[in-house]
Amino acid sequence: MGGKELWSCSTCPSGKILPLFIFFGWGLLTKNGEAQGSMPKPSISSDPASGRGLQGGVITFKCDAHVHGEKTFYLFQNAKKVATRPISEPTAHFTLANLTSRHAGNYRCIYEVFRPRRRKSKPSDTLHLTILARVTEGSDLHITCVADTNHTCFFYGYGDDGYSQTYLAKGKSGTTVSVPNMTRHNMGKYVCHCFVEVSGTLAISAPSNFLELTVSDADIGLSGNAPKPNITFEPVSGTGLQGGIVVVKCEIPVDGEKIVSLIAGSEKIYVVTTLSEPAVYFTLINLSVASTRSYRCMYETLRPKKGPLSLSDEIHLTILDIQAPASVLHPSSAVVTEGSNLQVTCTANTDHHCFLYEYSDDQYSLRRQAETKSGITISMTDVTRCDEGPYVCHCIMEVNGMLAFSALSNIMNLTVTERQNDAAAEVTKKGIDHSQLLVLGFSIFFIVLILSSAILGGCLSKKDPRLQGKPTPSLLELQAF
Repeated sequence: MGGKELWSCSTCPSGKILPLFIFFGWGLLTKNGEAQGSMPKPSISSDPASGRGLQGGVITFKCDAHVHGEKTFYLFQNAKKVATRPISEPTAHFTLANLTSRHAGNYRCIYEVFRPRRRKSKPSDTLHLTILARVTEGSDLHITCVADTNHTCFFYGYGDDGYSQTYLAKGKSGTTVSVPNMTRHNMGKYVCHCFVEVSGTLAISAPSNFLELTVSDADIGLSGNAPKPNITFEPVSGTGLQGGIVVVKCEIPVDGEKIVSLIAGSEKIYVVTTLSEPAVYFTLINLSVASTRSYRCMYETLRPKKGPLSLSDEIHLTILDIQAPASVLHPSSAVVTEGSNLQVTCTANTDHHCFLYEYSDDQYSLRRQAETKSGITISMTDVTRCDEGPYVCHCIMEVNGMLAFSALSNIMNLTVTERQNDAAAEVTKKGIDHSQLLVLGFSIFFIVLILSSAILGGCLSKKDPRLQGKPTPSLLELQAF
């Protein structure tokens, strides 16, 4: 039992426990870290690359995830989700058409994968979109300034130096002002501000966002011999009820990314973009006698190359003098934790089917989420923040032997909150589960045991000679030792 043998322990199996457990624990952490590492942050760009779009024109955002496999891309304007693209390619294109000042703002994108488990990426960097107002030379410019006031607003041409301003026009808040006979000399930036009343005193509001004006030649009309789209109503009878809804289906016989418009009479009322879907659905809500019109749809191909415009035949919508029955979506609002399920029910006085939609008040185009019988509960599973937003439903009704749609239901606003078990989520994020903690605990225990044995053996092998032959040393001797 000499001290040399205890310190070296060259032939003891325990001498290899330290590197063995260190290697084993490190391997588990490394492997798990690779499996649960965060996904690459997507990049965002625009076409045109300047990030400027013409009013009434088109701009395309490109979101690149840098990874392959099934995923869903989401495009956000400021903090609002505006578009969704399920796709297996690493890059998604979002095209915004019929641009207005409402499209101006900051855009970001994220993506989400569902296998082997559901995960979201971090948001991309921010890309700012500026809208250029476009008018034809010699035509009028129609602009509106809106503020929380009943007083007058003023429009100015804004100088490049940021200080000099040229008066352009004035009008009440929310009132459209017409500036006649625009020329190329009117091109530039415009802002507005309004008088507001604060504590009985008039003051001037903060300046508005910039409106950049460009003056161009006349627009190009229909051209070429592109295949004609097909337009139909749902229900197919083309009959609607007062206050109800009707769906217009536009089938496009060509592949590729397209801009699809719905035209009522001679007025373009809705515009959407689509990738390879063979049909686009437009939902007309709050029908009235004024909705009794002729409808057509039109499309223009953007990719793989830009094509000519093509117009469908006309179909006619008839509105009956019967009030549309109500439909009710329950709950009226919902706040759920991310990853949980939400139960919703659409109810109407009917035995026919009801449809649940994610509602978009920008395009008035509703994306169908689910379909079921009236009064039957629909389960939205594994809800994430990407599912946030307003939802509505409507049902098929039978009126005078004909099928028609009910009125649109109340709007259910869905809010998704973060999980509460942040500590458990943090452990999962770092890739350390209970079994791995147990392994690491045993590793540390054996390491401490080996080192303690070695230290104790060394101490015993180096006893003070003064203690030899004294089986019971005194307190002073122990202190000296």
